[in-house]
Amino acid sequence: MVQVIKRNKTQENFDEGKVRQSVISAAREVNATEKDIVKSLIRVVSEIKDLIKNKEIVDSQDIRQRVLLTLDKIQPKVSAAWRKFDKRKPSRR
Repeated sequence: MVQVIKRNKTQENFDEGKVRQSVISAAREVNATEKDIVKSLIRVVSEIKDLIKNKEIVDSQDIRQRVLLTLDKIQPKVSAAWRKFDKRKPSRR
């Protein structure tokens, strides 16, 4: 199982469900269609699986970066919603 290093330097097992839920939440924020949500999930999950392939440890910020770069290409409004949400979250650094 791939370990994810979080911002606070703790580690946890990679959870694809967290990535999926984040994409769904951002997509719903901009009223994306179910078809667009599914398309986004397929592409993002594929990109993340490629990122973590053959790795034991990955930084959560690398996952975030790959998700946003992928969304920038295929669903820019969803990417913008994710970034807007990030700005509203209290910093845990």
